[in-house]
Amino acid sequence: MQSTQPKIENFFELHFVVVLFGFTAILGKLITLSALELVFYRTLLASLGLFGLIYVLKKSVLINKKDIIKLFGIGIIVSLHWFLFFYSARVSNVSVSLVGLATSTLWIALLQPFFSKSAIRISEICLGVTMILGLYLIFNSDLNNWLGLLLSIGSGLMQAVFSLFNSKFTQKYHSFIITFYEMAGAFLTTGLFLFFSNQTSIFTGSYPNLQNLLWLLILAFLCSVYAYSAVVRLLKNISAFSVNLAINLEPVYGIILAYFIFGEAEKMTIGFYFGTFIICLAVFGYQIFGMKK
Repeated sequence: MQSTQPKIENFFELHFVVVLFGFTAILGKLITLSALELVFYRTLLASLGLFGLIYVLKKSVLINKKDIIKLFGIGIIVSLHWFLFFYSARVSNVSVSLVGLATSTLWIALLQPFFSKSAIRISEICLGVTMILGLYLIFNSDLNNWLGLLLSIGSGLMQAVFSLFNSKFTQKYHSFIITFYEMAGAFLTTGLFLFFSNQTSIFTGSYPNLQNLLWLLILAFLCSVYAYSAVVRLLKNISAFSVNLAINLEPVYGIILAYFIFGEAEKMTIGFYFGTFIICLAVFGYQIFGMKK
């Protein structure tokens, strides 16, 4: 519920946060660690940052033990979501990873009836058909990026799944508490994978170089802890609908930033951009229709 009327600076900050969300994929490309190591360090630093934020806000991290286990389980899904997202950017490019991630709205629409035991609505079927059309145009325009797009679509599915599970906890605990335990669960999950794999140097005393460490700090504290806490704070002044609508601009901002940073490596076909436009239009249309309903 909004406590005060939104100010223009609130909207500027909101869109700055969305730019940071879009910048996440770019950082994933700039960091030269493996996708799994990247998730490991991001979740480690984000957990520490959130714990510090919770301490400053004087909130307790002590919650029901069964809920801790459930949140750790959701953290496993979060780690898979980020791994697929960053790996997608590695095997294709930032633009492809962001477009596939945008399908999370479609997955939520399709999965929501199973979580709430309700019927699928006509608007959700229309959303699915429209987004499939957009994805078909993207696939058909450049077959070289099919693996990256499939990975990012999988990342969007994982995002939808943990978002729906989170909805069961948002009325029970503060969002920072929820995210802290999920980040901790994701950190432990990736840590175990790294420990039993041969692709990492973390456990042999070799750590990220200075440049990678700088990008990781920006990723964890600016794009994760600050961005997430800012969204929660802005919800006091801006409606949830307006916030979610702005967040849907993440792929747009991210693709524009990626083009200016990576240049020709991010240049895609006309079919790709037309398919992306259809996907974004479907997401906005679905939310606006839902608001009217």
